Amino acid sequence: MENWKKSLIEHVKGDFYPDYPLSRLNAMGVGGKAALFLILNSEDEIPPLLKMKDEFNFPLFVIGEGKNTLFREEGFPGVVLKLKGDFRKIIPQHDKVWAGCGVRLASLLNFFISHAWGGIEGLSGIPGSVGGALVMNAGGEGFSLGEFVDSVEVWEGDSKRVMHPCFSYREGVQTSGIITGAWLRFVSSDKREIKQTIKEIMEKRHKKFPHAYPSLGCTFKNPSPQMPAGLLIERAGLKGLRRGGALVSPKHANFIVRVGECRSTDILDLMKTIQEKVYQMWGILLEPEVKIV
Repeated sequence: MENWKKSLIEHVKGDFYPDYPLSRLNAMGVGGKAALFLILNSEDEIPPLLKMKDEFNFPLFVIGEGKNTLFREEGFPGVVLKLKGDFRKIIPQHDKVWAGCGVRLASLLNFFISHAWGGIEGLSGIPGSVGGALVMNAGGEGFSLGEFVDSVEVWEGDSKRVMHPCFSYREGVQTSGIITGAWLRFVSSDKREIKQTIKEIMEKRHKKFPHAYPSLGCTFKNPSPQMPAGLLIERAGLKGLRRGGALVSPKHANFIVRVGECRSTDILDLMKTIQEKVYQMWGILLEPEVKIV
């Protein structure tokens, strides 16, 4: 076992899984292996982890629910980190709510509903965790999580700092450190109105997006509200295009779904073909929304 792995196991309290199949950590079930998969349950273990990272200079990737993460076939040569335990706490305080990075978005929505708090209904139907949503400023239908973020707490090096990020379309917290969670604002509302809004959003998503097969969500960012990626891909005649077990969804062209035995290379090949065709037709280079690791 490499020295950096031995040192981590000696100095950091967590659950360690060497040579871990990354296919278990993402919605499409693809990817090679991580040199080390690590689960931490306490914030106390972050400083020693970051100290080891500085000393040995191994790559570190923090994963949420893996709903929009595509791991390459060659795997990941460092630590893939998942935060559970204390990082899944939701704590109300006066006019704000603390949401740990490991909190699932569905759990956060249910918590808001139980307190008759509105504002984040736009997260309805979006899979993933608070940490991932903060990084990509998750949202849809004119809503984004950043609108309700008061502050974000991040460990960088040997200290924790409070950030007030400038959010934009699919651009959230930018840091080389580890996000532990965020303070969110809310709006007092009526439970029935909140539930009705969520119901309407879920119905729209069910009609619009493919759910019959696994996917990583929207593959590309929209170049503009007037020019969504799905429309460009559809007009390029790419609906139904297939590589191995990966298929451009006939229901929504900005989704690549798994319909059979699939590899990361199948998905990446499709993405490259889509980018080339759309650029050839309109001079627009589509930017991936999927996180490629």
